This record gives sequence, C-alpha cells and structure tokens, in this order.
Amino acid sequence: MKVRHLIGATAVSCLLLGALATPAFADTAATGASVTGGALTATLAGPVTFPAVAASHTDTASAAPATSVDVNDLTSTGAGWGVTIAATDLTGALAAAANDIIPAANVSLTAIDAPAGVTPPGGAAPSPTGVAAGTPGAIGTAITLVSAAAGDGVGEYTDGFTLGVVVPADSLADSYTGSVTVTATPLS
Repeated sequence: MKVRHLIGATAVSCLLLGALATPAFADTAATGASVTGGALTATLAGPVTFPAVAASHTDTASAAPATSVDVNDLTSTGAGWGVTIAATDLTGALAAAANDIIPAANVSLTAIDAPAGVTPPGGAAPSPTGVAAGTPGAIGTAITLVSAAAGDGVGEYTDGFTLGVVVPADSLADSYTGSVTVTATPLS
C-alpha cells in the first residue's frame, strides 16, 4: 500500500513539474520615443537704468546697477549658440537737437561674470563647460555677451553683467530713453 501511494505521489509530482516546466510563450514589440526640441531664448533680468549725472562741459560716465541675462536652450540639438547685446541711441524729448542724443556707441558692456548653470526643479544645474562670457566693449553695434560651443550649452544659464554710458559734454537736461536688446542665435 505504501508503494502504491509512493508511486501515485510520484506520478502526481511529475505531472505538476511537467505543467510548471511548460515553456511560456512571449512576444516582443518594437518601442520608440521621440524628443521634440523647443526654443532658444535670452531674457534680461529687468530694465537697465543709469543713475542721473550732473550737467557738465566734459563727458561724464554713469554705470547702471549689475543685471543679468538668462539663456535657456531647449532646442536639444547641442549645436551651440551665441547671445549678443546691442543698444540704441538714448534720446531726450528734444531729439532733434544734436545735444539731446546720447549715441548708442557711448553705451558699453563694462563688466561680465562667468556664466553659471541654473538648477531646474528636481534636477541638477548643467555644467557651464563650453559656455563662455563675451568681452566688454561698446554695444552701439551688437557684441557677444555669452556663447556656447557646439556640443555644449543645452540647459539654462545665467550671466551677470554691468553696463555703462558716457553722457556727452553739454548734453541737455532731459530724461533720455532707448533700449538694450539681447538676441539668442543657434550656431549653424
């Protein structure tokens, strides 16, 4: 009787093991994902305002408080980019008068910091490797404020800088207005 139970238990065990050892059938499907690039932007931290200067028979310099530009490269191309800065003439209410215009050539980038990566929420700041500050100079025509070499620059960066203006001798007492523009352009 014991032998019969042993043989029966062995047979049931073999059937169970055979059922468990039956190969499973699997299917594989192709998968994919795509990333759509976004925009390359450059944004000034705010307006640039030069402190007032006293009327003078000599040229007088004035420096605006430090400000910054935020560059955000969501293109995801790694092509690199450049950001330029340029100023327009500063004109007073009597712009027709020759001494009521401060030429754009008198506005300059006087100091610039090293670029720094901006930390996104829940992430890590991008490395500023390959991202470089421009060189100070007059901004009556566009000059480079900050740039990223090809293969670098994907992410968000900030770069602090200071602007100065030289008010020409014998300028009229007036409030002068103009604009400062930053432009981001991908490298080609």
